[in-house]
Amino acid sequence: MFSDILVPLMNVPDDESQAILERIAATAGTLGGAVSGIAVEIEYAQPVYMYADAVVFMSQAFRDAQSLNHARVEALVRRFEEHAGFAGVASESEIVGAGAGDVPSLLAQRARLHDLTLFVLDDDDPYARNCVEGVVFGSGRPVLVLPRAAPAAAMKNVVVAWDFSREASRAFADAMPILRQAESVTVLHVADDGASWHPGAKALEQHLARLDIGAS
Repeated sequence: MFSDILVPLMNVPDDESQAILERIAATAGTLGGAVSGIAVEIEYAQPVYMYADAVVFMSQAFRDAQSLNHARVEALVRRFEEHAGFAGVASESEIVGAGAGDVPSLLAQRARLHDLTLFVLDDDDPYARNCVEGVVFGSGRPVLVLPRAAPAAAMKNVVVAWDFSREASRAFADAMPILRQAESVTVLHVADDGASWHPGAKALEQHLARLDIGAS
């Protein structure tokens, strides 16, 4: 199982936070691990104008916006820990500050110290997708992405996309805890007509059978 799961708390609108956090907690519970939430407060440079009265006004408005955002992030972290507790999942969380361009590498570095990183992703959020890609390619650890509108992942029916590549082999090995607890595993063989011969779905099914994992 995945014992130590990192959860970046991003792409969680206030009006949908309850449903999303419940989904995260339920999925972590299915995976059998504790969760570590990380919320990133984006650090912005304070705007500066030439006129003294404008500087004073903008400085106060900037500080007010920062305070409101910090209060929102703190509330999100509290709700995250509450929902984890309701699901019987051990949790911890932290709030860190970073520039917007530094977040993908920051999350990738944190992910290296966890078994799995769990994202909730909206198709209309290119920034969150960039962060996911940063962790996928920069952490060396597995990543599980849940669509924001999807129900909690029960992990009962699993599809393995297999093309005999190094990447597919690594993803297959990383997903072993999920495969072992699945009720149904289906191997989808993706072949390139121009590629050299390689073992197809049947060979991987035989390997899974040797691991006492039934597949079709």
